[in-house]
Amino acid sequence: QLFEFQPLHFIPKPITEAEIIADLQLALFRSNKLNKQFVYKKNFNYYKIPIHEILYFQSFNREVIMITDHGNEIFYSTLDAIEAQLCNDQFYRIHRSYLINCNRIQILRYAEIEMSNGQILPISKLKRQAFRSFQLNNERGTT
Repeated sequence: QLFEFQPLHFIPKPITEAEIIADLQLALFRSNKLNKQFVYKKNFNYYKIPIHEILYFQSFNREVIMITDHGNEIFYSTLDAIEAQLCNDQFYRIHRSYLINCNRIQILRYAEIEMSNGQILPISKLKRQAFRSFQLNNERGTT
């Protein structure tokens, strides 16, 4: 029943002020990360979408296709610009054409990943080693 409340951390007794402050800072950091928005321009309008709804970005010529829970959006940009805007440990460039939301990976294989929508994306040869290291660090919480 405890995990229905999604506990953040257990603090062993005796409790210190420093541990409480560190846990509160971690909770604020995580909640802020979950509520972030991605802003993009399409035609002359600016749009916002919660980052957790984005599965991945795919570049195609000068356009970027953003694959989300609610469909696809196409707009003019570069993956470099998007990567700079998102600069956090949730997104990773697995290929020159793909920037993925690591929280939306369903299956990780040696040369490809399967996203939560069933789409299979290639991991370039040059990115495989670095991506595996990134994933390991992410799982350990050291990123």
